[in-house]
Amino acid sequence: MNPIDTHKLTIILEDSSENLAFLHSILPQDDLSSELAGYEISKLLKKQKNLENSYAELVNLRTSLTGIQNKQKLNETQVKIVDVAQKLKESTKKLCRLFKENPNLENDALKVQRDRQKFMEVIENLILMVQNNTMNKFQNLTTQELEDQDKLRKLIFREKELYQEIKKLCKEIQEENKEYDNEQKETNLKIQHLKERLLYKRNRAFIKNQYREKETKAQEGTLDRMYEWDQKLLKDQIKNMHNKIETENLVYAELREFLISKEEKIRQQNEEWDRLLNTKKQQLEDQIEELRKQKDRDVEELEKLRQRDQEEREQKDERDRQEILEAQQKQQDELNQIRLDNAIKLIQIEYQEWKLGGGGKKKRKGGKKKKK
Repeated sequence: MNPIDTHKLTIILEDSSENLAFLHSILPQDDLSSELAGYEISKLLKKQKNLENSYAELVNLRTSLTGIQNKQKLNETQVKIVDVAQKLKESTKKLCRLFKENPNLENDALKVQRDRQKFMEVIENLILMVQNNTMNKFQNLTTQELEDQDKLRKLIFREKELYQEIKKLCKEIQEENKEYDNEQKETNLKIQHLKERLLYKRNRAFIKNQYREKETKAQEGTLDRMYEWDQKLLKDQIKNMHNKIETENLVYAELREFLISKEEKIRQQNEEWDRLLNTKKQQLEDQIEELRKQKDRDVEELEKLRQRDQEEREQKDERDRQEILEAQQKQQDELNQIRLDNAIKLIQIEYQEWKLGGGGKKKRKGGKKKKK
């Protein structure tokens, strides 16, 4: 850097340092921006308080206005309440915005003073470096500071990411804890429900067992009485069976004697039937022999009749053939006669037409000429 530029830069930096020193000499409470922000907030708070008091008075007035005669005043009061509520809402929004933009005015003023002091020190160091012609050192410091700021920015960004991850993990932990609590509640409810069901089942099983014991005793008594009755019935049945067996034995003996006599009688009848069967068989064999002979005679007679019938059929066929030929000849003669008659009629018709056409006159004239 040439001396002129160095001198110009030194003058500019010294002027800036003097201005900053003057600003630094001003007290924090003399900061106009802080005063303006505080004045605006105080004004809005006062207005907010007045609006709240007006809203409370109007609400109390609305509650006191009852009856038909106060209906118009009630409507007017209701309109005023709506208007005041709208203004109160807008004032609250402005206050929230101001508090958000100026969360802590005193701390902001102190921070401005510290930053200004630090900037003044940097300018003084820069003036010394310019005067000593060591701008490279300032460039290195600036580069180092920028790198530190970049690292700081990266660290801040990383810190934000970690904060978001931690927040996300905390949220997941809360959700898992909530799910665990819900599951634990559900499990406890299920356990309670199962305990109640178990107690109910136990009581029911105890009552059922008592009822079954009583029912079993009653069934045993009933079965004993039924068995005694069945035993009595079986004894009566056995007695009846013995009586029936004795009766059956008596009937069997009588039936056996009857069957023996019946068998002897049937055997005699069977012998008689065999004798009659042999006699009848011989008669039938004789009849069969006679019928066989008659069959042979009939077969011979049938053969003769067949031969005669064959001869008669041949003669009949010959006569039929002769009659057919005669009929065909007669039909042919009749057809020829019809053709002849038709030809004669045709000739007669043509002759009549020729005659009517004057054929005879012409012939007659020609004959006269020939005669001359």
